Parts: sequence; structure tokens; C-alpha cells
Amino acid sequence: MKTLITLTFLAFLHVAADAADIASIKVAPVAPATITVSTKDSAFPGKRWKTRKFEIKNTSAADFFVHGHSLNNVFIQVFTKDANSGKWVSRGLGYCGTGAGSHRVKSGEAFFATVSLPEEIAGLEFMIEFTRYSDSSDSKGKRIQTQSLSMKTSE
Repeated sequence: MKTLITLTFLAFLHVAADAADIASIKVAPVAPATITVSTKDSAFPGKRWKTRKFEIKNTSAADFFVHGHSLNNVFIQVFTKDANSGKWVSRGLGYCGTGAGSHRVKSGEAFFATVSLPEEIAGLEFMIEFTRYSDSSDSKGKRIQTQSLSMKTSE
């Protein structure tokens, strides 16, 4: 059932990404990356993940909306840069759609995205993608991709 819900939201959120809109946001890590281990009742028991939380600030003059559980847990998709080809590869959705809602991000305010990558690929560059909506009734939105990010703790 979770897979069906996730696929439904993916289809709903699939619109063209707008790289020009990256100027309307500022992304910064909130804390150093940490290692987490999946619980034994998870889909990947014992798997090691590198996790880092990022603040995404609305630097535009206009409010916009994002979907998620809260502004501390928005819907994102994560892409890593393939070390050999240099192409961006989707690592899947970073959320479950259950209990979701629309949340206003006022001009100058921020929301947060937590990225977890398997430890074996956590050294790759990655970017966060989210959908920005002009108002709470906007059903299409625009996909926004961040600049290249890293799990390195020196940032």
C-alpha cells in the first residue's frame, strides 16, 4: 500500500524542473552528517545510512507552498552524481505520503529536508529536488533542484 501511495504522489509531483528558480532559495546544512542503522523490522535491517539535515530558505520576495508532513519534513527526491558518467541518478523519494499537507513558506522563512543515503554511496555529490506551489490550490507546481550538496562535515 505504501508503494501505491508513493507512486501516486510521484505521478502527481512530476512536472518539469526549473533550474532558473534556484536563485529564489538558499540551501545550507544544519548539522554534521551522522551514521544511522536501519532497525531490524525495517525494509533494510542493519543497513548503514549517512544522514544530514538541510535548511532551504525562501529568498524570493513571494511566498510559496510545499507539500509534506510539516516544514520540518517536506517531500523531496534525492539525486546523486554518478562518479563515472557525471550524470544525475535518482535515488528515490525521501518521504511517505501518508498524513501530508500543504505548508506556506513565507518570504525569508525556511523549511527543512533530511537526506539519508546508503553509506556506500554517501560520498557522492547529491542534490535535493522539491515541488514549489504558487498557492494552496496550485495542483501542478514547479520542481526545484538545489545546487550540488555533500555529506562532508567540513561544510
